[in-house]
Amino acid sequence: MELILGIYDDKTIQDGFPFFSCQGSNASAVSHERISSLYYDTAKNDLHKAGIRFSAVYTDGKLMWVLSRAGKSISAMGDAEAPERSLPTVGIFPDSRVRKIIENLIGSKPLRETIHITYDRQMAAVEIPAGGKIQAAYDKGIIIAGRKTEYISEICIKDTDTNLSGLRQVITKMTRAIPLYAEPDSKYLRGLRLMGVPEKNKRMKLDPAVRVQ
Repeated sequence: MELILGIYDDKTIQDGFPFFSCQGSNASAVSHERISSLYYDTAKNDLHKAGIRFSAVYTDGKLMWVLSRAGKSISAMGDAEAPERSLPTVGIFPDSRVRKIIENLIGSKPLRETIHITYDRQMAAVEIPAGGKIQAAYDKGIIIAGRKTEYISEICIKDTDTNLSGLRQVITKMTRAIPLYAEPDSKYLRGLRLMGVPEKNKRMKLDPAVRVQ
């Protein structure tokens, strides 16, 4: 399970990583990384229409090409010397079946950059008072789609080894100190929204007085 909590006002986070403000929660050493994801498609978004995501993911400068469909991903290491934002070709995937799928969809149509997501991430494993651990990250950056932009300031929680009541305690304590809302969409889906894909989900502000169900 992954939960995304958007932050209304960055000024409410004094030390950068919000989990330090959770009373009774112990966070391991915080690690840092810079992530930049560039998504590609044809001018008519043929890959998106087929439910396929084709992206170049740079993590601290290391390049990985990723092809995703129906929750499953295939990846291929990129050339570390390749300039960022260079247009890809289907030949980067060694699996001929993957290349064939893409070729059948787009033919000779050129690919273009559609969405650019870049953010700085601070991560830590957090031990919560009720027992168990969660993986927590604070992401801050920007989503760009054409001339439209949306800023990223959010907390990502991955429930790895805890119970629901413990997770509720952590979120309740955070909402008392930080104005949060439940973000229903991933960064990629928000990028699609900027491109003009209709918004299906609405943000819901988290009230500290209301229990997290």
